[in-house]
Amino acid sequence: MEKLQELLEWAVQNGTYIDKRISFQEIEGRGISAVINSDIDSGENLIKVPKDIFLTPDIAESYFKSNWKAEHDRNEQLQLLLARLKFEKEDTIVDGVNISQKMAKYVDFLPSDGRSTGLPYFWTEEEKDLLRGTDAEVYLKTFMNAIVDEWYSAVSGLEGVALTDDIERFYTDYKRGDYNKGMAIFLEQKIDDWTSFPAYLWAHCILASRAFPCALIDPSTTTKLHKAFLIPVLDLLNHKEQTTVSWKYQDSKFVSFNTTEDPQNLKKGHELFNSYGDKPNDQLLLGYGFIIPDNELDTTTLTLKVDKDTVDGARQFGVKLPSDASELGINFVLKTNDALPEELVDFFAYLVRLKSEDGIYTTRMKLEGLANLRSILDTKVNVFRNFKFITSNRTSPDVVKLVRVYRTSHKVMFQSALDEALKLEKHLLKKYKPLSFKKVLKLDKTFFNSLLLTFGVMNYDDLVRKKLLDQAVLLWIVRNANKEHYSDEDPSMFPAFIYDTFIDVKKNVPVTAEDVVEFREIYKSLFPALSERIPEVYGVGDWSPRNFIVAGTVSDRLTFKRPANSEVYFLKREQSY
Repeated sequence: MEKLQELLEWAVQNGTYIDKRISFQEIEGRGISAVINSDIDSGENLIKVPKDIFLTPDIAESYFKSNWKAEHDRNEQLQLLLARLKFEKEDTIVDGVNISQKMAKYVDFLPSDGRSTGLPYFWTEEEKDLLRGTDAEVYLKTFMNAIVDEWYSAVSGLEGVALTDDIERFYTDYKRGDYNKGMAIFLEQKIDDWTSFPAYLWAHCILASRAFPCALIDPSTTTKLHKAFLIPVLDLLNHKEQTTVSWKYQDSKFVSFNTTEDPQNLKKGHELFNSYGDKPNDQLLLGYGFIIPDNELDTTTLTLKVDKDTVDGARQFGVKLPSDASELGINFVLKTNDALPEELVDFFAYLVRLKSEDGIYTTRMKLEGLANLRSILDTKVNVFRNFKFITSNRTSPDVVKLVRVYRTSHKVMFQSALDEALKLEKHLLKKYKPLSFKKVLKLDKTFFNSLLLTFGVMNYDDLVRKKLLDQAVLLWIVRNANKEHYSDEDPSMFPAFIYDTFIDVKKNVPVTAEDVVEFREIYKSLFPALSERIPEVYGVGDWSPRNFIVAGTVSDRLTFKRPANSEVYFLKREQSY
């Protein structure tokens, strides 16, 4: 609290205005908060901070001037300057001003080490392992690699600052993979060199969690959209979703903080919030070190790896893939308010298409694709549900609590996607009313009795349990093709679309050697025994091996087996979406 009071006194002495109805306090579980001491009627001009105490890219550029030889500068110079102010004892003079002395109270108030920033970059290896299997784990590794490269480019761009052996050694060892499991211990060491990677990473975390976009002070610029700057005091305000704030930059002197919060939220005892923007929990965790339970803006990613031909083929087929989709991975984003994106369903439908379905989406494709997608989503849900939190004395209870909520939010999103897939499956079955094989067995009593005599099955579930369902479907498709030979049977039992498909396949699809091998054993296990035992069904018409193979192709084209209960449906080919 002492450093906080010193910071506030310094800010006020340097022209900062803080509405008297607001006080900054340290609250357990929330850190420093702006508490409202008495009702506020208007949220205008509650805090004003003069530009004179901003830390901006311009100050950093003035300091490094011609000594900078790097190819570009996003926020690298400002991060290096901040690291120097924090970890270099020698004064930093910019255009005749001793910035070290001028900004001492602010810099001293900032977290003293990387761990204190609260960001996962400085977590222990045990804590990082709690993120295993999540998007945050992937992003953390990706961002760390990028920051290491950014740091090395930045320090290499310092004219007149020789790179130490430690810098060169660390960069070489990191790129070789030597720090894949030792980074946390390395980052725990005391920072004694402002050009070191730990110092730069610390500065990166400070900007990530506290900085404001430069567009606030120069809205007209288009070249500094990526650049940020630091505003003392205003960076103390906590985030609250769905909070609307606005800014005024007037006379090159002040930034005014205005909030359009509901007046009911500006009552005594409430907290004054800022808005960090609409962000999912991944961005909040890696940028600020916290997450929001039940975040309506939360997202997760289902990443799929397929070959390049599949990616290109899906695009040509008309699937709307993410712009960065490649053989390295296709990242489908699942959102809290869009748990099952249409393009994900379309992609899985594409993956199960048959040659005969080239260029069209059929309901069979969609249902079959949904079944495969549901299997993957179910696995995801179980992975998150069964994850074991292994902790040690190097695991902070606060981190465990944070990650537990984070993992739960991901499990909920995958579960929502799974529920939506099941809902869509039910909708399609209800909409198109396909022919159920269960219904077939009830109508075609002669055929069902043949299965009873042959296999001893009493009902549909027996076919599933004895793994005879696929054989029964093939037999009935051939029976359907032979319908003209069953003069005593009701013709309505044999749908025309199945018969027509059979004739089309038999006429246009050649039988391959692979087909013969695939169906040889199944056919031998059934014939000639069936034709001898039940000739009224299997002794009339064409029950040749070729017809059996044709029935297999017809089954592929027309049937869908529902994963939940193994019920088989026959879908008309014209049922497309």
